[in-house]
Amino acid sequence: MFFVEIQTHSHFWLKIEIVMTSAFIIKSARIDALSIVLKNGDTEVIATQLNASFSDFANLQNMPFLLDVHLLPDPYNLDLEAVLRCFAASQIRIVGVRHVDKNYAPYVAASGLAFILMSKEKETADIPKPAVAAPNPQPTQVQLQQSQHKIEKLQSELQQARGQVLQLQQQVQEWQQQVRSTEKTVRQQSQQELRALQMQLQQAGNEQAQRQIAQLQQQVQTLQQQLQQAQEKHAEQPQPKQPVQCSLPTSTPTIIVDKPVRSGQQIYAEGGDVICTALVSQGAEIIADGNIHIYAPFRGRALAGASGDKNARIFIHSMQGQLISIAGIYRVFDKELPVSLNGKAVVVSLDGDKLNITALGGS
Repeated sequence: MFFVEIQTHSHFWLKIEIVMTSAFIIKSARIDALSIVLKNGDTEVIATQLNASFSDFANLQNMPFLLDVHLLPDPYNLDLEAVLRCFAASQIRIVGVRHVDKNYAPYVAASGLAFILMSKEKETADIPKPAVAAPNPQPTQVQLQQSQHKIEKLQSELQQARGQVLQLQQQVQEWQQQVRSTEKTVRQQSQQELRALQMQLQQAGNEQAQRQIAQLQQQVQTLQQQLQQAQEKHAEQPQPKQPVQCSLPTSTPTIIVDKPVRSGQQIYAEGGDVICTALVSQGAEIIADGNIHIYAPFRGRALAGASGDKNARIFIHSMQGQLISIAGIYRVFDKELPVSLNGKAVVVSLDGDKLNITALGGS
């Protein structure tokens, strides 16, 4: 309400009372706002955290926020405009900035925001204080009795548990005795079964050995016939003018070997011949002062005429040997034998200082 005085043409004054309604009034008010306490002014870190937590701010898009910068080490170097853009991109409305230093107000006003001055007490209250341990009260008599009762109960339970452990240990010992007894029984049964199998194999092996001996004997007869034919053929050839004189022993004991000769074993027939009807393995040696007959696969070394008899012979049913020798003249087979001799029946003789290896016919 106000008064207006107007002077008329007749020099009279009019006093008019005019009543007007105000467009607005200013009153004190308090609003609820959330405060964002900024601890890091790096806009990239702020944007990353806002993007990771965007869904958490979905219901706060219409709420006013205050930006609290009093914990920053140097808020005057903060790029406030860039920080506000980061929050605005996540629909967070910053309406004011607060700080404990009133000199920060012009810096905030340049961004068009309100400045709120914080009190020193508020700054101290925002800093977390270390927890102070409460004093440990002395236990009462009732608490001591309760603790004693719990200890006695735990000791009783411990005693029961020890008794159960002893029972379990006894059961384990009984089980171990049963297992040892069972193992002993199974071992005895297995040994008996093994002996029975060995006897069966021995019987089968004896039968097979007998069949092999019969076959070898037949092969020996065949080789003897072939040797006789070769000697007759040799007798038909012109003989040298001077007969070859040789001394023959009055008796030639012969050693017969009917078991396989293993690697590292050595058989020596002193003053006589050797007849082998079993396998001669690689690394085994057959030595005789006379002839050597091998009617089985030969893979080792054969040395006939060991005492110097140049007329000694070596008869082999299946030639696969490493070395042959007659009267000190030897030959080593480092490589595989020719197809005509490898695995064939051969006879080895000495012609002067040269060994002759001849395949027997019909092999």
